[in-house]
Amino acid sequence: MEHHLDEHIGILIRDVDLAISGYVKRQLAPLGLAPEQSLILLLLYRKDGLPQHEIATRLRKDKTNVNRMIDNLEGKGVVIRRADQEDRRVQRVWLTERGEALEGQVLAMTERTTRLLTDGIAPEELEAGRLFLERIRYQLRQEPSSE
Repeated sequence: MEHHLDEHIGILIRDVDLAISGYVKRQLAPLGLAPEQSLILLLLYRKDGLPQHEIATRLRKDKTNVNRMIDNLEGKGVVIRRADQEDRRVQRVWLTERGEALEGQVLAMTERTTRLLTDGIAPEELEAGRLFLERIRYQLRQEPSSE
């Protein structure tokens, strides 16, 4: 039986992810932001002052990667970290004025991207696609480690 890479579901998912990431990267370039940095901002626009560990959990990223992303955002003057008032071990991440000023542009880019990705796709098709991808993610998490 002959297998074609372009028919492999994992390759298709990777290609779609790369295409979306490339598009978002181009949209965010004028703002000086990377796609993953914009995800942190989106979380903070919803609720400013999140603990750094909660950002990592919500993004499903390890704490080291999130720490690096926040370092970069701090370097750009977009966010600032402060120790929690009640538990000094907890670092909370807050938007700066510059970060707040980017909100309209980041949200507009997110809306444009969503429209581009979903234009012409029926709501029930979108829901079926979302459920399909969640099922794949779930099944991969259930797979025992080969170690």
